[in-house]
Amino acid sequence: MTFKIIIQQMPISAEFEVGSLSEAVGILQEQESEIRKLGQIADDLNGTPEAPEATNAAGETAPPKRRGRPAKGADPATAQAPAPLPIPGATPPPPAPAADMTSTDGGIPPGLRRDPATNTAPAMVAPPLAPPPPPPAPAAAPPSGILAGKIIANLDARKAGVADGGKSLADWLASAGLVVAGSTYDEAINAIRLISDDKLATVAKTLEVA
Repeated sequence: MTFKIIIQQMPISAEFEVGSLSEAVGILQEQESEIRKLGQIADDLNGTPEAPEATNAAGETAPPKRRGRPAKGADPATAQAPAPLPIPGATPPPPAPAADMTSTDGGIPPGLRRDPATNTAPAMVAPPLAPPPPPPAPAAAPPSGILAGKIIANLDARKAGVADGGKSLADWLASAGLVVAGSTYDEAINAIRLISDDKLATVAKTLEVA
């Protein structure tokens, strides 16, 4: 059994016959350099054109891109990035103002600069203390009026004529909504002292106190 091996690269073609595939591999390995020469001759005959140079948006020829690793000895820290390509129709930004290198104090505020004669920093002044908080507002004075004293005097006079020590009078004031139910007479009287005249008007009218 024979095998026909064809090596073709237009417009050149070469072929040979072998008895086995292992024989074909051996011939290809031995004649590798000659086969490469045939490929180069085919490229010359074909006249392969070179790739066109790339251009940017402004029509300028862009430099060819460098491929692979940077050259040995190049410092990546000092490598400069390529300038950005201009955008058609865009207004270029104004140049950045140059840094003022004439200052010798590095922009340090005057209050923080060292004294050149003594090489000492200025004394730091403590900020003023915050003012103390205002005193709390005085407690509201309990309501006072004229009717409370007159009602108490009237109730004291009535207490002398009852045998329960004024408990019935305290219950009557609780029913009127002026004191807490179950209060003693003294507790009821203390509560009456703190009630304003407008709330005592009904009781005062009942006791005929004016």
